[in-house]
Amino acid sequence: MRRRGFIGWVISVLAGTALVRCSDEPSNDRSFTSTLSGSHTHNVTITQESWNHPSVDGTSYATTNNYQHVHTVTLTYEQLLSLSQGYEVKVKSSLTDHDHTFTLLLNET
Repeated sequence: MRRRGFIGWVISVLAGTALVRCSDEPSNDRSFTSTLSGSHTHNVTITQESWNHPSVDGTSYATTNNYQHVHTVTLTYEQLLSLSQGYEVKVKSSLTDHDHTFTLLLNET
């Protein structure tokens, strides 16, 4: 009985260590800068999770705040899939009075 308890404890500790190591892996999130519009640019960060496991509904991201406003950048499932496969993706941000274009490429050469 004690031996089983000890073995169960060892397995729990090892499993917990593996989970901690997985969560401590470095992030490969990528930040991209927009085109210049209205004398300013914005950055948007696309998470590695987004291109590794794209949502069928797509994903939206907020840009950095510049000139006291932010933009929304929305990527479709197809765009995220293309990005993960090494293709360049161009997307415009949304805002009523002006927009910015982001050129996204993960495997820059």
